[in-house]
Amino acid sequence: MWISRQWKDLVPAEQQVNWRKELLAAQRPDGGWRLVDLGGSQWKRPEDSADALPTDAYATAFSVFFLRNSGLPSNHPAIQKGLDWLRKHQRQSGRWFTRSPHRDGHHFISHAATHFALLAFDSCQIDPNPPRLPTETSAQWKSRPRQPPFRIPLVERNVASRPKH
Repeated sequence: MWISRQWKDLVPAEQQVNWRKELLAAQRPDGGWRLVDLGGSQWKRPEDSADALPTDAYATAFSVFFLRNSGLPSNHPAIQKGLDWLRKHQRQSGRWFTRSPHRDGHHFISHAATHFALLAFDSCQIDPNPPRLPTETSAQWKSRPRQPPFRIPLVERNVASRPKH
């Protein structure tokens, strides 16, 4: 769908309509979507029951972005419900979390969820973090506990052992 906006004959119009209908039908009552539903029940851990998995940020953000790129207007109820779900589930850090379909410890899919959430809001021309009135004084802000800066651990590599291309 994404690229078919540029290459009009890449995906037949009938197929695009079918994909949109399938995606709209997969929307959950809470307004979001689930990764397991987008992947034919394959995007889940072997020990998980598909029925028990919750709505997640990656599937919701991807679905809203996909539907907008398929031509669905931003005021469509499914789009609005998806955006509301994303607003309610944004973390304090500003990111959106999605549990990895493979293992705990590395939820890299959350990075993609955050990326697609920003693209979804942008595709609707909505700021995901609208300005708010200040609710605390600068002294209160300065005295608030701070998280240590996030650091990505460096991996040492032996340059001599790299393959030569």
